[in-house]
Order: sequence, then structure tokens, then C-alpha cells
Amino acid sequence: MPKSTVSDLLNGRSQKVPDFLLMRTIVEVCQVIAVKSGMPIESVTELTAEFSALWQAAKAEAGEAARRRSGSPAADRTGGDVLEPAPGEQSSWQPSPTELRVPLHWGRLGMFRLRSAERGDARAAHELAVLLACEACGADGKEAEHWRRLAAYWNHRALGAVPEAAGFQLRGRRLVVMARALAEKYAEAGKPSSTYFWKAVRQAETSVRAVEARQEAEVG
Repeated sequence: MPKSTVSDLLNGRSQKVPDFLLMRTIVEVCQVIAVKSGMPIESVTELTAEFSALWQAAKAEAGEAARRRSGSPAADRTGGDVLEPAPGEQSSWQPSPTELRVPLHWGRLGMFRLRSAERGDARAAHELAVLLACEACGADGKEAEHWRRLAAYWNHRALGAVPEAAGFQLRGRRLVVMARALAEKYAEAGKPSSTYFWKAVRQAETSVRAVEARQEAEVG
């Protein structure tokens, strides 16, 4: 593959959602390089799961955009990507109205941001993504997967409108930095919602420390 094509993909200049297997290969190669360089990084399994959630959210948004352009409520499935669902399966993921959209303990804060995001508020969508990703850091199994999938979906809704959305990650140090920036922003403004973001920071930090401790143990 030409270097220019890879560069376009990595720098977000591609005009369509790239092939899943191609991008997964790039993710895996970067993970190997990071490990060999001694950089703290999640396992290839964790990174692949994160990438899959982000890719599915991108496909969902692309599918919705295509349906809006065609004026059809359910555009015909054309396929093309290696992991495009088979006939009879959902071709692009979107949150179901019956699913739990935000953690119940978020209360009014969560519902306010959710409704704002649903109305097209890109900033609310991005903040919702950060909070959901941090919530996933404090959960396990299917619950964590559920929150990460929603986080990826909402952050994708913020792309192009919120600069920070381009650097979003579902876990890791970058997520900690992003959550901390929001917590500090709302704390400086005297907003009580800053407490939710500080909790999110702690959730993400705890997850990162656990990953780093596990990696040190494996090296030792």
C-alpha cells in the first residue's frame, strides 16, 4: 500500500470509513512497536476491542448520512467491508431506544447531556462520550462494552465540530487528560457538574494504573 494512502488514513483525510481489517492491522502493528519501545500501552486484545467500537460508530454515522442523502429510511445494504454484517443482521449500529443510555446514578446531569446530544449539541455529545468511556473503565464485561460502544457513538457525533473529539480514546492516559481538562473547566466556572468529571478522572486513572501494574508484572 502506498505511504500516502496510509498517511491519509492515519491523519483523518480519508473521505470514507476505511476497511476494518486494514485499520485493525495498523492498530496491531502500532501496538507491537509501542511494546518494543517500552511504552505503556493496553494489550492488543483491548486495543482491538476499542478500535472495533470506534469503527462501528463511524459506520453507523456513515450509514445514517447515506440514508439522509437518499431520502430513504433504510437504505439498501451494499456491503463492501470485510466485516460488514451478513444479510439479516444490523448493518450499522445505533443506540436502541430500549437500551440504558446513561448510568442511572448520573441523575439529571446524565439526562441533560443525553438530551442535548440527541438534539445535535456536539459539545454535549463529546462530553457524554468522555463520561461514558470513564464509566466503562470502572465496569467489567458486557457493561463496560456497552458504555464504550455508546461513548464511541457519541464522540463520533462530535467529530468535525469539537476539536478535542479527534483525539478521543476509549481508555488510557489520553482519556484521563481529556476528563481532567473538563473537570478543571467546570470547577473553574463553579459548576457543580465538575464533581461528575472528577469522578470520571478517578475511574480512568484507576484503570490506567491497573494496566501499567499488570504490564510491569509481566515484564518482571
